[in-house]
Amino acid sequence: EGDNWLVRDGEFIVRPGTKTFATDTNQRPMGYVQYEHNDGALRTVKGTIVGWWKYVPGSNTWSDITEGGKELTGTILEQTVFRVFQKAGTTTLLGVNGKDVPKKWDGDTATYLDMAGSPPKAKCIAISADRILLANLLSGGTISPVAIDVSANKDFDSGWGNVQVSLLADTPGDIISMMELGNLVTAIYKTDAIYVSVAQGGPAPFAYQLKRAAKGLGPVSPLAVAQGPEGIHVYLARDSTLKIFDGVAPRSLADHIDKHIKKTIDEDNSDIGFIFYDENRKEVWVIYPSVGSTNPNAGFILNIKTLALWPISWGTLRMTAGASLFVDTGLTIGDLTGTIGSQSGTIGAYGTRVRRTILGDIGGESFEDVGNTDDGVAITTLWETGVSDGGQSRQQKTVKEIFHQFPKTANTQNVTVKLGKALDGQERVLDAGKVIDISGTPPFVSQHRQTGNGFSLRIEASTTEPVKYKGAAITSTKRGIR
Repeated sequence: EGDNWLVRDGEFIVRPGTKTFATDTNQRPMGYVQYEHNDGALRTVKGTIVGWWKYVPGSNTWSDITEGGKELTGTILEQTVFRVFQKAGTTTLLGVNGKDVPKKWDGDTATYLDMAGSPPKAKCIAISADRILLANLLSGGTISPVAIDVSANKDFDSGWGNVQVSLLADTPGDIISMMELGNLVTAIYKTDAIYVSVAQGGPAPFAYQLKRAAKGLGPVSPLAVAQGPEGIHVYLARDSTLKIFDGVAPRSLADHIDKHIKKTIDEDNSDIGFIFYDENRKEVWVIYPSVGSTNPNAGFILNIKTLALWPISWGTLRMTAGASLFVDTGLTIGDLTGTIGSQSGTIGAYGTRVRRTILGDIGGESFEDVGNTDDGVAITTLWETGVSDGGQSRQQKTVKEIFHQFPKTANTQNVTVKLGKALDGQERVLDAGKVIDISGTPPFVSQHRQTGNGFSLRIEASTTEPVKYKGAAITSTKRGIR
């Protein structure tokens, strides 16, 4: 059991806090995107329930790029899905939200515009073979939750309704998301099946071959699918499991992951959940409402290589969108791996672009994963080991004291240590706990004097300081064998 602890760079630590990133937009975040513009600079855009905002690095602010009279009108269920497309030498950002006319922004003008050529309103968007695919259509000549429309070649402003309109109607579920599997292949996720679209080679007439890859429950929302490593997709499925799809068949990653999701997710509100992938750390962030919550307030960080799962939660924040982005806010010493002496270059040689996890709170603030608190609020943390009998199940032991290897903190930081004991096969029972201030003078010792066959160790804390745990040494005495 645990919450808000994880392993980073070989250390067991309380997860990073959340610090305000840029200015407050006062609009519920619905999606983030970052891309390199044709001028060589990064563009970072946040979609909200009302419109789009661009990030201005120099002033560390969000600037509204919503066209007057063309504000978005979606609900909390209409997430903003972005794609980046090259047209006539200009890198253009495209976006849909399942409610309004698809938008476009050239990265320079003051506001976004409606895409031209009468594209249908759509829930999903993807790029394949130099064309735009829109799916789950809400306007135009074919209104259907299982319909797909295709743009002209290299032009998102024309071709709609004339190139190829297809219906994936052999299963009853709606199209919920799309994600590219390469330049020519796209995965189309329905609520009850996965299809694959393959661009055909013949230039006239151009067509996509659409075939069903598998039946089974698809993702909970448009943003519940992420590009993972080595071309795979990772998605939070509607049966409260985490699955991967490689273009052939979906499969669950591991039983312990699915058990955790089923135990913690509020299935009635899972359709506002989302996930994203941190390529630098090989971590998948999975965020959703916990049991009893109507907004995303919990989830976990999954190391996709080791499948280590680290539960996370927020006490007051409700994160409705997020992404792993580069931020030009300056490199700090804490961003370096290893000791200062091990660095091969000067600090100035490392540049100022740092990858951060950016999360958007329901109220409109964006946050980055730095600091020791959640926007000034202490982080509620805990972890507990399993019960161990030390290889002697019948031997009773009395644990007298435990020496804890906490690095000393600069300011007061209380940690509660609880010892769980199990006696003769019964359920473990926790003691009242001992409080240690780890800003004091080491060694940090907790006194217990508990007798049992097996023991667990539980650490609880509301942290405002950087807390690490490097292990423990237990002093115990053997008792009789029963």
